[in-house]
Amino acid sequence: MRVMFLAAAFAVANFLCSTASAVIVPINFNGTNTTTGWTVGYNPSNTPNPPQDPLALGYTAGTVQSVTNSIPGPWVSPVSGTWINASTGGSAIGAAGWYKYSQSFDILGFPNFMVTTPFTFDVAADNHLVVTLNGATLASALLNTTTNSFGATIPVSVSAASLINGSNTLNFYVFNDEPDGPNPTGLFVGNVQGAYENNAEFVIPEPASIALWAGICGLGMVARYRRRVAK
Repeated sequence: MRVMFLAAAFAVANFLCSTASAVIVPINFNGTNTTTGWTVGYNPSNTPNPPQDPLALGYTAGTVQSVTNSIPGPWVSPVSGTWINASTGGSAIGAAGWYKYSQSFDILGFPNFMVTTPFTFDVAADNHLVVTLNGATLASALLNTTTNSFGATIPVSVSAASLINGSNTLNFYVFNDEPDGPNPTGLFVGNVQGAYENNAEFVIPEPASIALWAGICGLGMVARYRRRVAK
């Protein structure tokens, strides 16, 4: 009787905790297709050469907008999406200094995850740029401040080891030069690629479902035992 009950319990557990296929999930970083999810901060420092460490500066929060007025001629034209900055009225003109653009996205692996499509994107900025993920530098166009970063996009590839299970944060530090006061500044991030497998291994049933199936199993075992005794 005991052996039969254990076998039945194992069968019920196996049924309830059924194996689930792993799901391929796109990495939900939007680039600058929209201003949703973006934050921006500003620091008026105007001494990029020799380069400052933008990660060590403090920033005053601002509002992100899409540049909807005419895009400056030297800027790369987005195939999709748009440029963003911290100005108003859709203008490309902004004060000189540092801008910190940030967006967070979640990697939800259960119990872990595996990158199936490499996480990559293209970026451009006016004038100079540093990109970090979770505090670690991914790319820097600030090494030579005589070279602007807005005439062509810079490809950025993120190693799978740089991503973490949970919340990830990309920071784009943009320095706007000060030739003669306010001038065009902005950030563009496009051609975002990337996906991961969430590696879900099983589905845990609700307690009510466990109780229900355990009760059904118990009634079945009692009925079978009574039939055997009646014989």
